Amino acid sequence: MLRALLVFAALASYCSAKIGCKNMKGKDVDWFAAIKLPNMDENKGFSFVYFDSTQSGWKKSPELINSTDSAIGATINQIYKSDKKRTVTVAYNDDCPGKDVDSGRGHSKGVALFDEKMGFWMLHSVPNFPPIDKYDYPESGSKYAQSFLCLSLDANFLPDIGEYMRFAQVTPFI
Repeated sequence: MLRALLVFAALASYCSAKIGCKNMKGKDVDWFAAIKLPNMDENKGFSFVYFDSTQSGWKKSPELINSTDSAIGATINQIYKSDKKRTVTVAYNDDCPGKDVDSGRGHSKGVALFDEKMGFWMLHSVPNFPPIDKYDYPESGSKYAQSFLCLSLDANFLPDIGEYMRFAQVTPFI
């Protein structure tokens, strides 16, 4: 009986988890903006400030940007944990991980993950991000400030995101 309850609880938790932007506590938010601060402190360029739809101003994140517990890490980490048969993932970057800079295409960077109901689209300025296999933050993005904007969207917005990618001539790598 206990085993059946644990299986049910795990399934209920899995089914209720939705894809979208996550806040600094891992909870769903409609949107967030973040600025990764330049390398000026003891955190070596991995600190960031954060603002989301539930708060009234910018706050410094208690987690560093390279942590999966940070808002950015928790959001992006969903692409590595998602069921590839039930989701659509695209990451694009004119400076892709492991490839030469593609200067003949749009200077655009972002990542999107959607299931049949909803997902997130994160636009950012970080070269070589996100990694292909698991979440981390690249050293190449630590020296200067970097920006992030994450939007939780209904899956009906996927065609609009696709049009953006076509117009911007993005360089997909995931």
